[in-house]
Amino acid sequence: SRFSGTRTSRHLYHLLFAARVSGGEATLSHETLDVRWFAPTEIPWNALSPGHEKRIRFALAWWAKPQTSAYFDREP
Repeated sequence: SRFSGTRTSRHLYHLLFAARVSGGEATLSHETLDVRWFAPTEIPWNALSPGHEKRIRFALAWWAKPQTSAYFDREP
């Protein structure tokens, strides 16, 4: 969280999972305003919550090259 501009007394873990769509249809929940797929060039970067850009960019880098090492948020 310290790298996304938030200050909290709690530890947060962000896990990213690789998956494939196996069927069905994306639907809204009480936590979502919209659900849809974005091409990397269509992602509304300026509309994301703090910290999401870094995680999405890492996921895209991994998708392009699955050998990409895991990212750990460590003190410098």
